[in-house]
Amino acid sequence: MKKQLFVGLLTEGTTDLRFLTPIVERTIHEIIYTECRGEYELEVIAVEPPSSGLGFVDWVLTGAKQGLEDFGMTLLCVHADADNALSDSTYQNKILPALTNRMSSIVVRC
Repeated sequence: MKKQLFVGLLTEGTTDLRFLTPIVERTIHEIIYTECRGEYELEVIAVEPPSSGLGFVDWVLTGAKQGLEDFGMTLLCVHADADNALSDSTYQNKILPALTNRMSSIVVRC
């Protein structure tokens, strides 16, 4: 029996979505092929961006909750443009706060 994997893709705009959807699909297929056992059915679904005016952490948290409620999302891929030329700054100011401050509240353990 195939396992289902529903991947949410949260982006800042439709251009990002058109560009990144096939990349996410190929990447996840490659991970499944090399790292997983059994057959998987993969579907990448756009998560409608939450209303503007939210900080990055709240934007990701809202999108994650929406994807989980709307289609039982298993995994969330997030794309946000770097506000700084240095990737370390983006990690420190966006990614790390999203991971440490609130994201643990929506992690579902199977």
